[in-house]
Amino acid sequence: MANQPIYKADIQIPADVFKEAKEAGPNDKGLYTITASFWNNDRRQNERQPNYTGQVQVKGKRDGAKGYCSMWDNSGGTPAAVGASSASSEVPF
Repeated sequence: MANQPIYKADIQIPADVFKEAKEAGPNDKGLYTITASFWNNDRRQNERQPNYTGQVQVKGKRDGAKGYCSMWDNSGGTPAAVGASSASSEVPF
């Protein structure tokens, strides 16, 4: 897997999301913000299916138009279980 990126994402955005982003306007740097949220893909049945799936929408527009996103984890690790604590918060000694 040396030639593969650690993470790869596929994002599908309908025109309505772009319209809402234009209506919301750019931030102070002149950029538009679209948020992607990912969850563990519990329905994954083989390696070709994404490890995570989720939605894409304009930041701050909870009830606005939504797109879809998928992400693959090529790092070789397994996704953390829901509610698992981070190892970095544990004292190593």
